[in-house]
Amino acid sequence: IKLYIRAVQTIKINTTRENGLGPQMASIRDILVQTNTLQNYQFDFSNFKFAPPSLSVLLSALVEQNPKFINIPNTGYLKTINFPVGIQPDLIQNWSSILDSFSNKSFIPLIHFPTSKRLDIAQLRNDVISKACQMIGVIVNLPPNYMNGINYIISEFTDNIIDHANTDRGWLSLQYYPQNLVLDICIADSGRGLLKAYQDYKGPRDFSSIKNHLDAINFAIKGQSTKQDSERGFGLHTSREMLIEGLNGKFIFCSGNGMMYNYDLFDFKATYNGTFLILRIPFTEPNRNFNVYKFVE
Repeated sequence: IKLYIRAVQTIKINTTRENGLGPQMASIRDILVQTNTLQNYQFDFSNFKFAPPSLSVLLSALVEQNPKFINIPNTGYLKTINFPVGIQPDLIQNWSSILDSFSNKSFIPLIHFPTSKRLDIAQLRNDVISKACQMIGVIVNLPPNYMNGINYIISEFTDNIIDHANTDRGWLSLQYYPQNLVLDICIADSGRGLLKAYQDYKGPRDFSSIKNHLDAINFAIKGQSTKQDSERGFGLHTSREMLIEGLNGKFIFCSGNGMMYNYDLFDFKATYNGTFLILRIPFTEPNRNFNVYKFVE
């Protein structure tokens, strides 16, 4: 009997300070193409010093899926944001004071929140999400109407992870760019993805027409939920409308090889096992007439 052991291939991750969503998504696709192609790989972070939340969250989630890595710097920005493990509020008692310590910064650490529906964990998670939203208000000096909208959007997307991802944890992080007056929020999970959630569904609704990841995103954005009861399934749709139409923001949602940018859906040409979301909110000309209740179903 011959045993064939595939050599471990190294994926070298470099620092990126790109503020543009296009270059960020190009970097993400490049990383995913490599992870999709290689069966046995590890990440080398020796040249990785800084990244926007989209890349730090994605890489943390990929390490969670395949925990092989070398040379993570133990100083500087990465240590500050707790890369790649994140802050796990159910495992530490001082998570609130840790977040408070970022009140004079333009970002918060990676939050690796639990998804259990157990009552005490659910309450803790709600406290953590609420605290993260408070930190956004402190960092950006948000008007109250924006606070309500951002709180709603973050809660809806984290709830989707809890309800559908079939994973133990989710990711949340953010970065404010004062020179550009934009806020980026990233939310992700390492779960089964939208397509598998539809494929696994057992209930009265017929999702047999959903054949691929793009179909799955399209169904989800239209409110076709896999929830087992009569709960509303329009959180994704409502949140997108609130972000784009109400807050003049940008919306990027990925699952599998599907990617939605605002209202356009296309093949990302790379596959992410889970769901991945980037929200960009500009503050150059805040919409003073924004009202969250105009959008809530």
